[in-house]
Amino acid sequence: MNPTDYYTSKYQDVDNTPLFAFGHGLTYGRIRYDELQVEPRRLSMQDTLKISVTLRNEGAREAEETVFLFVRAKVSLVTRPLLELKGYAKLRLMPGEAGTVELKLPATELRYLGPDLQPLFEAGEVEIFVGPSAEPTGLLQQTIELY
Repeated sequence: MNPTDYYTSKYQDVDNTPLFAFGHGLTYGRIRYDELQVEPRRLSMQDTLKISVTLRNEGAREAEETVFLFVRAKVSLVTRPLLELKGYAKLRLMPGEAGTVELKLPATELRYLGPDLQPLFEAGEVEIFVGPSAEPTGLLQQTIELY
């Protein structure tokens, strides 16, 4: 937020952000995310990205966690969203239990509509985010390269 920008809303008592991030509050458990694995690190349009993350229930009750997969292109010809939801999975864990969530993402899903409104698979770096919501502080991140 830029307070000198005429076209930005300027509420005095609240931040200029959503009250809750997308996905907030989908579990009552305390789940810790660890060991984000993304393979391969370089991929072409024919490849499939394999993402895995380890979850551990640190709470006192059974919990079902929804894991979100987001992507963001670092540079592109067309302005892109900060986070694009590309997949999700659920995992039920007992107290103290750990488990692994595996997601697959075909590289063709990383295409977007270019300036000519045709699907474009653009070479460059793409950030992969995994977490319980779109809140940036709770996301694990890896960078891959498209070629």
